[in-house]
Amino acid sequence: MRVAAIIPSYNVAAYLPQAIESVRAQTRAVDEIIVVDDGSSDGSAEVARRLGATCIRTPVNGGPGAARNLGLRATDADVVAFLDADDFWEPGHLAATTALLERHPRAALAFGGVRKFNDEHPDDKRCAPHPPHGADAPLDEPADVFFTLVRENIVTQSAAVARRAALLEAGGYDEGMRHSEDYDLWMRLAMRAPFVAAPGVSTNYRLHDSQASLSTELMVRGWWRARANIRRVAAESGWPQDARARLDDALRQAWESDLRWAWRMCDRRVVEVVLAQRAAVPGADAIAARWSKRLRRFWPFWVPAIALWDLLPQGTKNVLKTPVRTLRGGVVA
Repeated sequence: MRVAAIIPSYNVAAYLPQAIESVRAQTRAVDEIIVVDDGSSDGSAEVARRLGATCIRTPVNGGPGAARNLGLRATDADVVAFLDADDFWEPGHLAATTALLERHPRAALAFGGVRKFNDEHPDDKRCAPHPPHGADAPLDEPADVFFTLVRENIVTQSAAVARRAALLEAGGYDEGMRHSEDYDLWMRLAMRAPFVAAPGVSTNYRLHDSQASLSTELMVRGWWRARANIRRVAAESGWPQDARARLDDALRQAWESDLRWAWRMCDRRVVEVVLAQRAAVPGADAIAARWSKRLRRFWPFWVPAIALWDLLPQGTKNVLKTPVRTLRGGVVA
């Protein structure tokens, strides 16, 4: 298989050399490196050309979906491996993922585990290595992950290696979306074909203050726009009633999970933003009523209780950890 690495870049020239070098360091060499400079003003195009990558430069910023679609159209490779310009791969990333696609012709996409880190804030809790996505349900064989994806995006963009033809048949990225455009595409792709995952961590995902994904409100709205899109696609494509009922159930589970996540963040605005997505959730009334009641009754005590918890000695926390985990998980209403 011919493999192309596609790197969209927007004003992250400082990180771009590390991304390109990590592609060149792969034990399974790529056939081409395409950098899409999406209207940058920081010299990203010059950096890409200096490092020997093919560079496509757009006059204005069109967003990550449009940039990746440009890269898809610019290559005739069998497989495309996506890498955001501020991330980088471990040397074995392509060898592991492309081997899976070669071994399993039915699989449309392969992905690996992700490690999150932060150069500017090394003590950030998100710096801890994350387990490989899919670790709870091994995907070393092709699997139908559609309903899993509806509940949670298990594929990080920079860890994804996919068949180019399958991406184009699924419609490519929605260029009108600036957040969760990858999640939207993964669900459309998973409606058509199974995914497979390589064991271990092979992608390094950089957290920094300029990231679009760090805007929590926009991120939540992106998740639910993608989920609403997939429900519409299922209806328009004539899915049988039992499959659509299962999709509706997965959407309700996703909403409850997002509400628990927002509650644990101790940010009332985030809880309210998640609650505001109820129009995309079939049968949302009972869930919305329960969470609205919880917000009214318990919020005045919730944040002070968590602040008090953080002040407790570790020994006391260890004794109390089971009931507190239950409370944080949103079980106590």
